[in-house]
Amino acid sequence: MPIIGMIFGGLDLANHYLPLNGQGTQLTLIEAKKADAVIAYGNFITIAPYFFILVFIIFQIVRIINTLRGTVPPAVDPENIMLLREIRGALKNNRYCTAISPIPSPLRCNGLGIGL
Repeated sequence: MPIIGMIFGGLDLANHYLPLNGQGTQLTLIEAKKADAVIAYGNFITIAPYFFILVFIIFQIVRIINTLRGTVPPAVDPENIMLLREIRGALKNNRYCTAISPIPSPLRCNGLGIGL
C-alpha cells in the first residue's frame, strides 16, 4: 500500500484525475482515458514521496561515504608556481613599474610595459 494511502487511511490516489472535456469524475481512470483526454495526477501524488525518500537515502549514503573517506591533504605547489607568486608580489609592491617605460604611469604597472 502506498505511503500516502496509509497516512490517509487506505485512500488510493492512483485513480484520481482531472477531466479536460467537462465530463464528471464519476468514471474510473481507465474509462475516462478511453472516453476523452484527462490529466491523471493521482499517480504522481503517489510516486512523488517515494522519489523524495530515495533521494534522501542516496544523499545520506554519499554523505557517510565522504566522511569515511576523510580529507585529502592539499597538494604542494611546484617550485615554478612559487617563483611566479613571488614575482607577482614584488610587482604589486612596486608603485610604478618603470623598468621598461621611463615615464611612470599607473597603466604600465604590470611590469611588461603593456597596459592593463
